Amino acid sequence: SFLKVVFQDGDLSAFELSMPSASAGEVLAEMSVQPADAPVPTTASFTFTFFDDNIALSCFECRAPSSSGAQFRVTITNFLISTALAASDQITVTFGSEAAAAVTILSSNGTLTVLMITPPSYECDSCSSEGGVAAVELAVVSRTDASRGASSPFTFWTAPVVSTIAMDQLGLQLFVTFDHRTNRASMGSQDQSCGQVFANASAFAKLSGITAP
Repeated sequence: SFLKVVFQDGDLSAFELSMPSASAGEVLAEMSVQPADAPVPTTASFTFTFFDDNIALSCFECRAPSSSGAQFRVTITNFLISTALAASDQITVTFGSEAAAAVTILSSNGTLTVLMITPPSYECDSCSSEGGVAAVELAVVSRTDASRGASSPFTFWTAPVVSTIAMDQLGLQLFVTFDHRTNRASMGSQDQSCGQVFANASAFAKLSGITAP
């Protein structure tokens, strides 16, 4: 809608308008102006582009072992940074309270930035997990403007640790308990081959020496 005339000089005029809410994309707009002494309005058509300026972060593999993790790709929309400068000079990347081990800028333009991130070890004194899982926020934030950034849930998983180990009264069996669940495949005493919990049981059996079912 029309707000005010910003500038006028002979045949040249500038106006201030307010924009309505709209989905991202290009639209065809039309503006009509009719001065008090003009019998009919003058109409002009033009294209106007609405863009989505929300910053959003996503990653395909948002999880890693707590001991260390392989690098993975992260994409961030509407978060332009320079590929000519080091990532550490422009952004901070954290996993909860821990800084990323390494960050590399793969590409960046006005709509999409791609980063390669190496997660840190998540075994610090203040790092806590429950049931073998530590849920943290993976956050990427601009160093020059802390209000610009995005985050996504990230999971560190820890290997089971033996809590207790004891033999039965006859000395024929060992009973071992761990600090979190290990039988997530719900296998029973009748299941003798762990190969069946893998997608490629035959390959696993060959490597492990277990006869494939």
